[in-house]
Amino acid sequence: MSLCLSDRDLDAYLWLAGVYRAWCGAEDRNEVPISDEVRELFLSSDEYLQADLRELLGED
Repeated sequence: MSLCLSDRDLDAYLWLAGVYRAWCGAEDRNEVPISDEVRELFLSSDEYLQADLRELLGED
């Protein structure tokens, strides 16, 4: 398998995946230092977005 993405895209993916893992594993999610925009992303009720977020954790 070959991926074709820029260093910037890979960096963004890894950053988001790391933040999401930290947020999911936190005892108090309010203590995780993330922006309101990212928090809204994680709390979205959009089923497709939630499926994508679960993929970040390897749950799909």
